[in-house]
Formats: sequence, structure tokens, C-alpha cells
Amino acid sequence: MTALSLSELSRRATDVKRLLAESPVVVTDNGHNIGALIGLDLWTRLQEWLEDEEDNRTADAMMVRIKAGEETYSHEEVWARIDALEAAGALPD
Repeated sequence: MTALSLSELSRRATDVKRLLAESPVVVTDNGHNIGALIGLDLWTRLQEWLEDEEDNRTADAMMVRIKAGEETYSHEEVWARIDALEAAGALPD
């Protein structure tokens, strides 16, 4: 992974596109890591992964209640609940 100081980042702006295609870029200030830049493809994959993980957590919580005999759901009800959570913004985009 590449590391660039703030001053290097501004001087090497034309290299940023190439660097981001290779890997994330750590941004430093006075030798301290202060952030990271990632390419849009990686950002998109991370967002999709987070959304999948939230769907899995929702399904796991439902399974716990089902196994405890607290409630049951049809396939349609499960997806309706997930869709409702997404529509309410309760799940990552």
C-alpha cells in the first residue's frame, strides 16, 4: 500500500489515479496516518459487502426468534421485511 503525505498528495495529483487503481493510498501528515483514499471500484465492493452483511444479520436475528418459537415467517414476509428496512434507510445502500 502506498503512503503519501498531504504535501506529496498535492504534488503528485496526476499519479493518484494510477495509485488508486493499484491499491488504497494512506495519507499522512507529519508522519502520522490521517486517512486513506480508495478507488471507486473498491468503495463499491465494500458498500455491497456491508449491505450483504446487514442482510445476513437481519436474517440471523429472524432465525433466532424462529428457533425459539417466538415467530414464523413465510419467504415473502422475510423479503418484505428486508425491503421495508432498506426503504426506511435502516440498511446500508
